[in-house]
Amino acid sequence: MSDEYFIERRDDGKYKVLKPGADRASAVADTQKEAIDRAKELNPDATRIRGHLEMVVKANPRWDGRVCVLQVTDTHFDHIELRCLVSAGDAALAFDLRCDVREAMMAFLTKEMPEALPRRRNEVIAATMQ
Repeated sequence: MSDEYFIERRDDGKYKVLKPGADRASAVADTQKEAIDRAKELNPDATRIRGHLEMVVKANPRWDGRVCVLQVTDTHFDHIELRCLVSAGDAALAFDLRCDVREAMMAFLTKEMPEALPRRRNEVIAATMQ
């Protein structure tokens, strides 16, 4: 079973997500136009991030050489979700490898692409005591 989806823009300006080979209307899921438009604006340089992931993983002795994939797993109005999928010989090595990859990717993004990291701003208003 494939996890691939295709995004198409309809004539009315809305977007739809299709699975390959989907014939029925029930196989089409409408998406939020705003989320997709925002994802385009955020434009994560996935190729650059993927290249860094591959460099980090290939240099790590815990990697078993089988799987090293960067996937865009979701888009939201204010961020895009990326998944680094890597493999190792056993569960303990896989856990350590994932931690190493997470640390290396966060360091890379913080240094090289800080604009790609999500930001939340909150304003705290002090209550006046009367």
